[in-house]
Amino acid sequence: MRFLLLLAFCVPAAWAQDTALLSGTVLDAKGAPVPVVRLRLASLDSQFSVEKTANQGGDFAFDLLPPGEYELTVSKESFETLRLQRIVLRARERRTLLLTLNAGDTARIVDVKDASEGLGGDVHLAASANASELHHLPLNGRHALALAPAAPATVTGAAPQGQPNSLAVPVQFNYLALDGLNLYEPLARLSHAANAPREPLSSLSLTLSEPAPAILVSLDSLTEVRVQTQNFIPQLGRTPGAQIALVSRRGQSALHGSAYNYYRSDRFAANDWFANALSHGRGRLRQNQFGASLGGPIVPGATYFFAAFEALRLKAPQTVYTVVPSVAFRQAAPASLRPFVSAYPMPNRPNLTSQAAPFTQVFSNPYDRDTASLRIDQKIGASHSVFARLNYARADAESRGSLFLAPNVLRSYKDDYKSATLGLVSALNPGTTNDFRLNYTNVSLDMENRYSDLMHETLPDFARIFPASVNPANAEYGFHVFGMSGYSFGPQISNRQWQLNATDTVTMVAGAHSYVAGFDFRYIAPTIRKPAYSSVSYFRSLSELQADGTEAAGAFLSSRSVSSVVSSNSDAIYPAFQNLSFFLQDTAKIGSRVILAFGIRWDINSPPGVRRGPRPAALSSAFSNRIVQNEAIFNRSWSDVAPRFSYTQVISAKPGRELIARIGAGGFHAFGASAVTSFFDGAPYSNVRIMSLPPFPLVGTDLAAPVMPPSKRYGLVVVPDRSALQSPIIRHLNISIEKHFGAEQIVSIAYLNTTGRRLLRTSAERSATADYIDLHKVISVVDSSWHALQAEYRRRLSRRLQMQAVYTYGHATDDDANYSGIGFATIFGNEKGNADYDVRHLLNVSGSYLVPAPQISGLHAVLRDWHLEWIASARTGLPFDVLMLNSTPSADAGAVQTPLIRGLHGFVRPNYNGADLWISDNNVAGGRRLNPAAFTAPATNRTGDLGRNILYGRPAAQIDLALRREIPFTESLRLNIAVQAFNLTNSPAFANPNRNEGGYLGSPVFGFPLRSLNASFAPNPSSYFSPGGPRSVQLAVRVQF
Repeated sequence: MRFLLLLAFCVPAAWAQDTALLSGTVLDAKGAPVPVVRLRLASLDSQFSVEKTANQGGDFAFDLLPPGEYELTVSKESFETLRLQRIVLRARERRTLLLTLNAGDTARIVDVKDASEGLGGDVHLAASANASELHHLPLNGRHALALAPAAPATVTGAAPQGQPNSLAVPVQFNYLALDGLNLYEPLARLSHAANAPREPLSSLSLTLSEPAPAILVSLDSLTEVRVQTQNFIPQLGRTPGAQIALVSRRGQSALHGSAYNYYRSDRFAANDWFANALSHGRGRLRQNQFGASLGGPIVPGATYFFAAFEALRLKAPQTVYTVVPSVAFRQAAPASLRPFVSAYPMPNRPNLTSQAAPFTQVFSNPYDRDTASLRIDQKIGASHSVFARLNYARADAESRGSLFLAPNVLRSYKDDYKSATLGLVSALNPGTTNDFRLNYTNVSLDMENRYSDLMHETLPDFARIFPASVNPANAEYGFHVFGMSGYSFGPQISNRQWQLNATDTVTMVAGAHSYVAGFDFRYIAPTIRKPAYSSVSYFRSLSELQADGTEAAGAFLSSRSVSSVVSSNSDAIYPAFQNLSFFLQDTAKIGSRVILAFGIRWDINSPPGVRRGPRPAALSSAFSNRIVQNEAIFNRSWSDVAPRFSYTQVISAKPGRELIARIGAGGFHAFGASAVTSFFDGAPYSNVRIMSLPPFPLVGTDLAAPVMPPSKRYGLVVVPDRSALQSPIIRHLNISIEKHFGAEQIVSIAYLNTTGRRLLRTSAERSATADYIDLHKVISVVDSSWHALQAEYRRRLSRRLQMQAVYTYGHATDDDANYSGIGFATIFGNEKGNADYDVRHLLNVSGSYLVPAPQISGLHAVLRDWHLEWIASARTGLPFDVLMLNSTPSADAGAVQTPLIRGLHGFVRPNYNGADLWISDNNVAGGRRLNPAAFTAPATNRTGDLGRNILYGRPAAQIDLALRREIPFTESLRLNIAVQAFNLTNSPAFANPNRNEGGYLGSPVFGFPLRSLNASFAPNPSSYFSPGGPRSVQLAVRVQF
């Protein structure tokens, strides 16, 4: 143990997430161990080979193996030589074999195609696909996250950009790694995804135009993708969410390559449900996703290369249904207000109310993407090998109606990604291996909201929305009416982020034990740029008459906004984030029936800092409610040590009828506040003036740019609450029983549990201190819980069929009611409820089938080698809330700015009066809508008694199916042609009413969906690839040699 502790702290070591372990035991014909057996493992793809000698108990282990296909030769004097012709190892796989040697002549070689499986020690949930499967599975958009619907207990549709929620864990806990290193970390802003439409673009622009795996790396440059939703190995997990492990391809001993194109057209696609209902034709769809790859030896036996290039040219249709002011309302609006509603596009549908009407249209949004990669592998002597990989990617996209903005706002994205990785693997001695890896990534993220009129609309005069001292070219403006669309425009926001990730793994195999110790270090350095001036105004409605006939304050016609936020900003902010983790692990084989794995992971989360410029604001540790800049914003955590444990035991060892029990338990200390950019939203980087019920349009001191740099009393400060901030911890539990039916089929039943404690939330409030007016505190008070029963069926490739089917019944709860935002208070009450990603019933099915060809002359040649591949999922609906505005006690005190402390409005749930929640309506998606008469307003400064997230949307189901034929011309030259159908049955799936439109009680479209599931959060060109869209058919041609 002393040696292991020394190894953990003195030897550079970390996880190699992408490698595999092959171990086993060699027995004679009577079942007795055969000691000192020679074993040689050779790659079938390259000239890589390694030799081992079994110990006195016949045990052996090959560690840190690249995923791929291998041949294993086992020999010993006085025994026949055993050769396993094909062993397929997956990323992160811990595979064990039971090998039997028969007495005889060593020169006689016995070839075996399938070895007997030994006791596997892993307790995990995952879906994986190797290079061949990645080429042929129906993966929409051909990116790694498209495999997520095949992963157990994984839900899509509850988070933006198709990001998966696994085991009821928030998506910010997902982790993406390429070759064991973090590929790109999208830094968190503690804000609900549905709040994004209310925030300035400059607050959102650290996001890519589509999910990171899609834009950063092509599938053809990968040898395997693994979506792992649960594991209990300290070596393999920094965060508790879905871990997307990507493994890059390497060159082989022979020259090999491919060329391909995936084509789509609107002629082969179904129309969107909403476009049909609105009598719109199909929008233009054109996709060409083409590329090529080439790999092979440079110096045979020593140097190999693999290069890949892929391009995407896409025009994707998107149905936009947005609510805009009616013609009559525009004409009747006072002259001082009319320019602001005249900026909306004119409606083209009948009025919903006298104030509002829909504008609907199908737009085809362009999206271009290029990715390129090069990997070089070099063998150095018998004990060392090194690899280097370069990646480059760029993307350009445009979309209308994104983030619930009016469709005359054109949002553009320009992303640029560069990455370099270096790896060195060394065999230190026959039982010890070291794997060092280093990655540098640099990402450019440019976004812009540009006003682009559709029917000759005009913006308000800049002189009315910007002060004379401000250059409009460096200023952004937003106008938002709750329950309908808004608009926003401003300069291009150009952010940058570079990061460094260094890892190294030391593995030692000694007898029946496999020891691993290591650390992982990551440094992230974004550069956040904001316009010099920002002004955003919010309104509760266009018009809202009170009992006395006057307009409610905060309605547009009252000439007061609910809230207006004006800020001056630093040109650039230079945060710095770093994380360090150590782990220690021992996996022990105890006899022939038990495998025990135990380890710990120690995570050291440091407070965010800066590379240059002023330090972030912090609450003083010595004085209550005082703001300082000479202290770290919170104390570095030194005690975040989480044990992880797994136990596997064979209850019955009868061949083909094995019964195995597995238990896994462990904790994860997430990054928490150490990776949050929200701390850079307020002072000293921005001087923010938040006004409650100011006169609108803003004039005078309300409109003026706040002075920079800010001084006390600060307008807005975003800080962690030292008294209530700890590192979040999430604990997983898996108790399962596994039954084998022959060598190919396995059925398992499991109880799963996820418990979260001290998760983060933001509280917004006003204060009377001398240091600040508005305070956003980050606190770790959220608890979550998920309990589930899961049944799984797995069939290995046999008799033409392989399949995995997983059914999960579960319930997720938490108290993370995040309804606040800049300019709005947090009104707490009755937060405990169903989690946003609570799904009671979930079914994931994936597989492949080789279609039998009839043995009829003339037909056999035509109908042979046809394959079916599929990924299917079905789930019950996701929960959502109904929200309305409420006020804190002094929010209605008027717009006089002399009192520094005034109340704010906040979003709350209404009271429920017992009336029917749903009413039938065949004119809306899903055939029903919420009944507005079932809800009433609660008292001031209170949330209502309607339970959180008790309303559920419609269920969703989708089948993605591929029909493919492989035509071999020679042994190495093959042509694959395929037809892939996404959402084969064209089953409509609807997004839940969003809190900015149909989920807002005062909305003209209250209570029913306005878009398909794939466009739930941020409609953009890549939304077309997310689950829940209309049927789309893709034609694929691939040549491989």
